[in-house]
Amino acid sequence: ITYPDLVVKFDVPYDQEGSAVGVSKGNAELLKGVNEAIAAALKDGSMDKFVAKANEDSTGNIFEGIPEAK
Repeated sequence: ITYPDLVVKFDVPYDQEGSAVGVSKGNAELLKGVNEAIAAALKDGSMDKFVAKANEDSTGNIFEGIPEAK
């Protein structure tokens, strides 16, 4: 064991999908812009295309749309 004093206090579920965008607390203008960009990408379908391309690039597999959770 590399770190004998390190313990796991609780399990973290890793079955969640998605991404996160970090915005500094109090930066309302940036948060508004990020939320508007996400909403526009969801509305026009470009988010699905982006996710499919990112999955393809990271795995080498080709996906049509967002892959279903297993």
